[in-house]
Order: sequence, then structure tokens, then C-alpha cells
Amino acid sequence: MMSLLGLLKTKKDAKITIEYCPRNITLPYKVKKLINRASIIVPSDGASDDPFGFEDKKVRVGECLNEKQLEHLVKLAQSHKSDLGTVEIVEGSSQAELLTD
Repeated sequence: MMSLLGLLKTKKDAKITIEYCPRNITLPYKVKKLINRASIIVPSDGASDDPFGFEDKKVRVGECLNEKQLEHLVKLAQSHKSDLGTVEIVEGSSQAELLTD
């Protein structure tokens, strides 16, 4: 017998972990992990001089985001109109910034 509740469930499988890097002033957020996705699409930061006028930017793991792009992702996850399940923001680790000989 098929579960009717299973049919009504929305599939939200994209999980994003973003690291807040307080020392980086221009782009303070870094995408740490994308689960079940190769990339995410966020609005461009306005600095792009694309001759075709494309407004979207593909962001992959390890790339940085500005505050407007992060707000866009959070609003998208809260609106329940997308397949984003979780946007998690974690504090940046200072161990990666230490220089070692």
C-alpha cells in the first residue's frame, strides 16, 4: 500500500553550510559544504560586466558570498518554494588562518 503522506511531502534535499569569516570584510561568507548539489545559484553581486546581462551567478564549495546573496538563500529556504532544506551558518575557524612552518 502506498503512503499518501509520502506523496504530499515536498522534496527538500539541498543543504548548505556557510562559514562566517569575520576578518574578510568584502565577502564575509564562504560556502563550506553543499549536500546533494554541485552548486547553488545566487544573484550576482553587481560587479559583473556581463555583456549579455545575466543576473545569476553559480557558486560552488569554497567560493565566497556577500550579505545580500546570503539573505537571498535564507529567504529562499524560508519561503518553502524551493528545494533548499537547510542553510546553516557556522563561525569561521581561526586554525585555518594560522601560518605554520
